[in-house]
Order: sequence, then structure tokens, then C-alpha cells
Amino acid sequence: MIGAKAVGSVPRVAHRAIASIGLLTLVVVALAWPVQAQAARFGGGASAGTLSYGTTRVPAALATTCAPTSFNLDGASQGFVLHTALAGYVGPVTFDGTGSASCEALSGGGGPITLTLTGTGPFESTLECTLSGGWTRLGSDLGATVGGDCLINGAFTTSVNVTLRAAWVPSPVGVGVTSPIDSATYQGTFALAPT
Repeated sequence: MIGAKAVGSVPRVAHRAIASIGLLTLVVVALAWPVQAQAARFGGGASAGTLSYGTTRVPAALATTCAPTSFNLDGASQGFVLHTALAGYVGPVTFDGTGSASCEALSGGGGPITLTLTGTGPFESTLECTLSGGWTRLGSDLGATVGGDCLINGAFTTSVNVTLRAAWVPSPVGVGVTSPIDSATYQGTFALAPT
């Protein structure tokens, strides 16, 4: 071959190509590093609990109008993980909160919600989050998006958004057709991301 070197040596063109690929790889890694660091901050888990409506009950299916409601939310996640670039938490968390709707019916509703997430992990790590935002429900599809700050291990604060998707089921099963709903259960998942 014209211009080729002896077997066992690498042509100069190949050296330049390898150097160019190496440089390109370094540039791509350098540009992607902030994205990788940002992506390393995440959290989530499964959650289940109850919504107690008290005296502001959700109207039965046979009702012709919606009604203002308010509820207390009590829930938990047994396997919650939160990882940030500086601190992390692994362990159970409890969800406590309140929400309301100006007009809720069995078919759906929505309004403001505030949540507090607290937990102590198996190795004494701690988590405290104070969050607020909104919730919506269409039939049994319950969703909430809240944001706020989480204090990890009593020393590191990070701002987060939390999205919850869950199945909402009147309790006991069968209530809500002819009688108002006093309470409901929810079971689903949530994801946490930095703001």
C-alpha cells in the first residue's frame, strides 16, 4: 500500500484520530459533569396512607353538587432514599399534612396542600422537609406536586420538588355511592428532584 508503514506500526493518521477522539471524550465529560452532578441529587420511594375528611366529607356519587372539603393526610414510606452531592438519607419517612378543596366530588377535586416529611434512618441520619403546593384528583387518580426545603442530618438544607402519584380509594370499600366519604386510603409512589 502506498504511504503505509510496515506491519506492527500505526500510521500517523491513526495517531491523530486517536488523539482527536481522546480530546473529544475529555470535552464531552467536562461539559457533562455539571449535568451528572445535578442528576446525582434525587430521591423517591413508595408511599401509602390515609386521608381523613372529618366533618367536611366528600359528597356521595348520587349527590348532584360538589362541596368544600378539607383533610388530614397521614402516610409513610418504609424505603425512602434521598441523595445529594453533599448529604443523603436512607430510611423510613412519615408524611403528615393538610389539604383542602373549594369544590370536591367523588369524580374529583383539587386545591392546596402542605406536607411535612420526617424520618430517622437506621444509622441515625435524619430528614425534615416542609413542603407546600397543590393536589388534584380525577376519580381514583390522585396527584400532588409540592416544593420546599429539606434539612438532612440537621446540617444540610436543599430545595426540592416532590411529585406524588397514587390510587385514591374511599374507606371502607363501597362507601361513597349513597353515603358521603369520611376517609380514603392512598397508595402510590413519589419522586423528589432538586429545584
